[in-house]
Amino acid sequence: AIRARAGEFGWRHWQEMKIVGIEPDVMAYGAIIRLCATRGLPERAIGLLEDMERFDVKPTTLCFSAALRAVAKSHETAIRFENGWSKRNLRRETIAAHHGKMARQIVIMAETAEVEQDDGFVSALMLCAAAAGDSATAKAILLASEVRRMDHLRTVGSRDVFLENSGDEEQLRIVSGETAASSTSDNLQKGSHSNKSEV
Repeated sequence: AIRARAGEFGWRHWQEMKIVGIEPDVMAYGAIIRLCATRGLPERAIGLLEDMERFDVKPTTLCFSAALRAVAKSHETAIRFENGWSKRNLRRETIAAHHGKMARQIVIMAETAEVEQDDGFVSALMLCAAAAGDSATAKAILLASEVRRMDHLRTVGSRDVFLENSGDEEQLRIVSGETAASSTSDNLQKGSHSNKSEV
């Protein structure tokens, strides 16, 4: 009850701030979207993200992560009030489809805004999948984030940076495209050069 009243208080002051002509910045938007996440209000969070785009306020990754957490919270609440997964399957599927659509919309908005999809963003996206009871999708999201991270290190990271993050030199060779065959080829070339020099 206290949390609900605090949420209503915050939203009321947000509306008053806009009425008196105070233009919110990215910090203010981030705070109110986190409030939406706490209360499980994804539609309101998406509306705020759209307002940011409309008023040329550059969102941060945290804004999108909070919006995704709002989706997960709303989904969990909806399932709980539907008496779990085992009953009303048609209603359950409708709920899952609705929340899945909102999560996809937020991801598309994040990609359009070209924000970094960091660990917090990935974690929030996995929460959405977990709330839907979709462990396969949650694992796929984690795997995709790891692949993207490895690809990033392969293309722009140095050997030292990769080793600092992974500590796995064998994995570094795999990601860098090195193979045992190429190593053998290098050794053979070195051997042929040394033999020529001896001759």
